Amino acid sequence: MVMNKQKNLRRPASNSSGFTVVELLVIVLIIGILSSVLVLTYSGIQQKQHNNTRINDIKLIQTNLEAYFAQNGIYPTLTDINSNSWVQTNMKTLDLGSIRDPQEKSSIPAFSSVPIKTQYAYQPTASDGTSPCDNKTVACAKYVLTATLEGSTQTFVVKSLN
Repeated sequence: MVMNKQKNLRRPASNSSGFTVVELLVIVLIIGILSSVLVLTYSGIQQKQHNNTRINDIKLIQTNLEAYFAQNGIYPTLTDINSNSWVQTNMKTLDLGSIRDPQEKSSIPAFSSVPIKTQYAYQPTASDGTSPCDNKTVACAKYVLTATLEGSTQTFVVKSLN
């Protein structure tokens, strides 16, 4: 009788030694959800970092433009500010990397005349704020600096202090 009790305590032999298809699908689904959350979080952090860089760059450029205006009584033209040699000569505290949008592909930083996604915009004008200027016949007395923010349709805009 003791022998029968021992036989009943044994487990039946099982042929399965791995995961079932359902278990594998659940694991793959969980990994997929976690990785998509991670990617979305990382891209959001990266966008915020790029936008903070844009805002700081525009403020730094504004500071240098105002210092240039205080010394010369005019703001530079778009051609001037797009010349690396002019920037290095006249805006010594401005790093060339600061005038390049974080998403700009070109190795040579340049301003556009109108706001676009991957480039800062610089729009110098005459004293009326609308007429073009060239600093030869018409002095550049005002400007608008613009950076298009990532992840939205918003722009960060600063204007000359005059």
